[in-house]
Amino acid sequence: MRQLEKTPTLEQIPRIRKVNGGHMSYERLLIDSPEHGTQFVKLHDPTMFTDHIRERHSREYLVKEHAMMQHLRDRDFIHVPSHSRMIGDYGLVMEGLPTDESWHWKAPDLELSSYIDTVLGALEELEEAQPPNDFLDSHMPAHIALLEEGWRNLGDTSLEHVAVKLGSILPSLSPNFQQDAVRLIDSLPSLINRDVVAVPKKFAHHDLRQANLAWHPQHGVRFVDWSWAGLGLEKADRTSLLIDLHKSGHRVIDYIEEHFNTDHAHLLLGFLLARSIAPGRNEDSAVRFHQAVSAISTYSLMTQAETA
Repeated sequence: MRQLEKTPTLEQIPRIRKVNGGHMSYERLLIDSPEHGTQFVKLHDPTMFTDHIRERHSREYLVKEHAMMQHLRDRDFIHVPSHSRMIGDYGLVMEGLPTDESWHWKAPDLELSSYIDTVLGALEELEEAQPPNDFLDSHMPAHIALLEEGWRNLGDTSLEHVAVKLGSILPSLSPNFQQDAVRLIDSLPSLINRDVVAVPKKFAHHDLRQANLAWHPQHGVRFVDWSWAGLGLEKADRTSLLIDLHKSGHRVIDYIEEHFNTDHAHLLLGFLLARSIAPGRNEDSAVRFHQAVSAISTYSLMTQAETA
């Protein structure tokens, strides 16, 4: 006689939580299970695409993210989730790092200096990590994409659109950022003609901001979202972190001299400005606004670094 299976108790049933934010082509879930703990799941959603090339890139980014984290784990770089695996080419599962276990996904005001010091130290380690032989870029390397889709994609007409965009968001900015935005508008012609001569040689994440890292007061930092990883300029990720923190209103001036690269800031500035005026769907308007504010934050710190 076949033995009846026991009905699981409520404590044994995995709990699934939806995670908001991030790129809209992915569904994000936290799955809490007594057997495996908290797992984060990122699932590709093909229904979000009408362009088959962008749909393919979305799947390739997941494969790349897993490959980059595995490459770093194999080289004892501890600042990535402790484990990850792919479900076909459409799903990525990794360590969860949930907020209810004291992981912070934005800089904590009360422990800001500890947060910044820990993250900057980990990024210095990343720069010295051995890069993979292949970054799995089906489009182009991230450093080249920042340039080609940034300053080289902006002409005189586009700069006029950028000036209009920046002017339109002035009422939404703090007084200091309003002043920076006005100065940025005036400086656009000289910024687009600035030479880009630095050569990328360091392992870089290239999308380093608070939302792409988890920090724990005891366990340190873990970096996620590696789809833009590639060779970059020295201090590229440290520069991006300081820009994102400055955008959030945190004081970072004491870190600029040691951790800020104005060449990368200029490269990032062109990309952010170009993206801020790119056509998109109605729901992209908030993204375009934040890209414009990030550009202003970049320009603000870049000018402070150059005049220090």
